[in-house]
Amino acid sequence: MVKFISELRLRDKDMKSKLGILMVIGLVIVGCKQEKEASGPQPSPGQPAVGAVPAAPTATHQGVVQEVLQANEYTYLNVKDGEDTVWMAVTKREIEVGETIGFTPGLQMKDFYSKDLDRTFEAVYFMDSISTAGSAAMGMPSGMSPHGTMAGSTKPMVGKQEVAVDPVDGGISLGQLYGNTATYGGQSVKIRGKVTKVNSGIMGRNWVHIQDGTEADGQFDLTVTTQDAAKVGDVVVVEGKITLDKDFGSGYKYDVIMEEATCQVE
Repeated sequence: MVKFISELRLRDKDMKSKLGILMVIGLVIVGCKQEKEASGPQPSPGQPAVGAVPAAPTATHQGVVQEVLQANEYTYLNVKDGEDTVWMAVTKREIEVGETIGFTPGLQMKDFYSKDLDRTFEAVYFMDSISTAGSAAMGMPSGMSPHGTMAGSTKPMVGKQEVAVDPVDGGISLGQLYGNTATYGGQSVKIRGKVTKVNSGIMGRNWVHIQDGTEADGQFDLTVTTQDAAKVGDVVVVEGKITLDKDFGSGYKYDVIMEEATCQVE
């Protein structure tokens, strides 16, 4: 009996020894695996690690104004933003060289020609907004294109005005146009209206909005592109081709627009 008990104790001691060895081996294997993973491919400098959540891009910038060019409706600014220098356009205002401004990048126009300045910019940003020291953000409303529409919108952001203009001989009214756009799409028409908004020298043309007091389907303002000059308040006769579903890119679309029109001030 004493011999039997002694053998059991030896076997138990041997089992514990084997279990201890197995545990050590397991820890060594796990350690080697972790070391191998740690020595695997690592993200290059400046790149996020796999599975890491990238930081949100900075929405606003600051820069110092290097040059100011005044046009009829816009102020062009050459701004140093870090190591880069960019041209931007804002609604006309007084800004001095050396001022620090805050801004949110807007719509970029490449190879942009300013008729007012008789100058082509390699690239210019039409800013959503800018701010100067001690002032609130200002500029075009956020998301507004230089054509007077909101990004992705097909209706001009021009309020309906009290206008009463008789149709021109041989022409049509805006009510007739918007009441039957399918008929006039691709056709050249003549319309008399009052100028409600003008953006000059955008993409090599002037953008003139007109109203005549008529409407259909909630549409009462027509955007016209032309090389001719006009100012707000003028009564004009425009004649040009009606284009439907015009997409200028960057989300700026028009259900109806008159392109390459003549614009005669009466």
